[in-house]
Amino acid sequence: MKKHGKILILMSLLLIAALVLCACESCWLTGSITINGDGSGERHISIHIPRLKTDGTESPSYYHLKKHGDDLSAWVEARYAQHNPGTAAWLNASVHPEAAEEILTLSFPFANYDEYIERLKVLTAGKNSFNVPQLEAVNGKVARYTEDGTVLTAVFRTLESWVYEDDTVFDLDARKPDGTRMNTEYSLGQVQMSSLAALDRTMEAGLTVVADGGKPVALRMMQGSYRYAAEGYEDVENPMLTAVPAPEWTAMFERYNNVGNQWLGADGIFGIALDGKDAFGSSTEDTDTFFIFSDTVIAPSDEKGHKLPFQPFYMPNHSAAVLRGNQPIKDNITFYWGKDGACPTTPTDLQADETKNLVQRKKWFGDGVVIGNNLYMFCFTPYDLTLKESDLVTFPIVDGKPDFAAYTIQEEIPELRYTDPATEQYVIFGFAVCAMTETAGVENPDGYIYLYGKWSSNKEVSVARILEGDFPDFTKLTFWDGKGWSENIADSIKIPTLNGVSEEFSITPVTVGPHKGKFIAIYMEGTVSSHIVYCIGETPWGPFSEPQLLYTAPEASDPWYQEHKVWTYMAKAYPHLSHGDQLLVSYNTNTQEFALVDNPTYHPRFIWVDLDPLNDYATATDLDISTATDADIAD
Repeated sequence: MKKHGKILILMSLLLIAALVLCACESCWLTGSITINGDGSGERHISIHIPRLKTDGTESPSYYHLKKHGDDLSAWVEARYAQHNPGTAAWLNASVHPEAAEEILTLSFPFANYDEYIERLKVLTAGKNSFNVPQLEAVNGKVARYTEDGTVLTAVFRTLESWVYEDDTVFDLDARKPDGTRMNTEYSLGQVQMSSLAALDRTMEAGLTVVADGGKPVALRMMQGSYRYAAEGYEDVENPMLTAVPAPEWTAMFERYNNVGNQWLGADGIFGIALDGKDAFGSSTEDTDTFFIFSDTVIAPSDEKGHKLPFQPFYMPNHSAAVLRGNQPIKDNITFYWGKDGACPTTPTDLQADETKNLVQRKKWFGDGVVIGNNLYMFCFTPYDLTLKESDLVTFPIVDGKPDFAAYTIQEEIPELRYTDPATEQYVIFGFAVCAMTETAGVENPDGYIYLYGKWSSNKEVSVARILEGDFPDFTKLTFWDGKGWSENIADSIKIPTLNGVSEEFSITPVTVGPHKGKFIAIYMEGTVSSHIVYCIGETPWGPFSEPQLLYTAPEASDPWYQEHKVWTYMAKAYPHLSHGDQLLVSYNTNTQEFALVDNPTYHPRFIWVDLDPLNDYATATDLDISTATDADIAD
């Protein structure tokens, strides 16, 4: 085969990998810029191609890169020179080997800002538009630099279009030296129909900026843009929120040295104050918080929380706990499972749905709300891990505690489900609840309880609401249709930007910091990932900002957790257990190996979210945010 043909196949496989393998190989684009106050600098745009696919086999793109990396660089430079001969004087393409990936990088210098923009336009060859980056300089120094996601995408799309221009590029019978076909998984139709998620909005560092010879600043995308600001020029109205671990809350759910069959771990968790107060920081030493879990492990454990070898363990489909006070003290939390909350320990009672579960049937739980002397909890029947209907369990509250023996249940509530006849996709309401009521004690109550629904397609979110006095008469629900509230569930719209949302999530009023008066949606991106993201909403129904990375769960990169095939999911907030400017958020861990399900792999983790990162709501440096109250902060 002629060298030109090899290069074409190489380039096709590279871009096919970046397109078709984007999901399984996690190809992505990144950039860096060195820029000075006079507008001069240097720019780099990189395409990252992993060496291996997620199944551990070598990726086709990597195979060709390691054989023809020099050819790839030359091909890119030659293509640009063909369209604009002047690029030969300033554009450099290179392939850089890293431990886990190969990186194709386009680099160029610029003498001033106008030249920078013109050279970016050359890299798109007039084929793909982008929003021009913005530079603000003050006294000859960079004050702010802003670039949105269209820049990197436009450059990539240009390279992609050149591949499609040549019919010979799609050699779908390309083979390795041993005769094995390289691309048996793909057809030309699949390639042409594929889409590119060129920018991973949750990446730790999508763009790195070095301004005026200073230190590199790694930026994550925020509401569609990378935003660099020098000290003193930060966006005080829209700063990026951050989070840190809350080990004291995580430790409360550690269960070591269980004697006999006791609560060892669970997935899913919601927390509701039994006095109905859900306002930020409203819990006190007298507050009882009801926690509900889904699939639960009941078993003895060793000193590290592992199940005992050769000992049976049992899995109720849900369990509960009640925490006394607002501090994560193990002695103050009591767990419940089984009929009447009696916590059965015998094998017979722990195997039958009627005796091992609080509601005597197989249910997974969603969010809930307290009204008067009743705790209302939404729940769902799992059909092969699929949820198809929404139910409501009512636990009477007697002497401040739920009466598990007196529960009632309303199953398959028709008003909480809708199927779109055109697509057969359906929405179920009850996954998350936001009570904007006087009972909840929130600021500016409107009297409504907001119920959030999840769609079966792309994990989109819709919202309905009902007056507290009408709950739980769901015939009184109204549904957000994009302009107002409709009595017809078929008018429900999918809230823009809230897609890829985990089954468990939260939408919470913000009462402190630059987003005070707004609402924060917190969820795990795509249900199962290491990325906890947030969106800021103007109202409980939106509009919401683009998702922004809040926290990357460390279990995703920890060798022990990876060895035990642990994954993370289901993030949400607990406003009433929060303090100062710190919002308490949980996420869950689980393992792909059923035999490894125990306490270290299977209990909630917690983090603190800083709602006021610029510290306008100042806290003393020696103040413990995990125990501080609003009164402490005020002092």
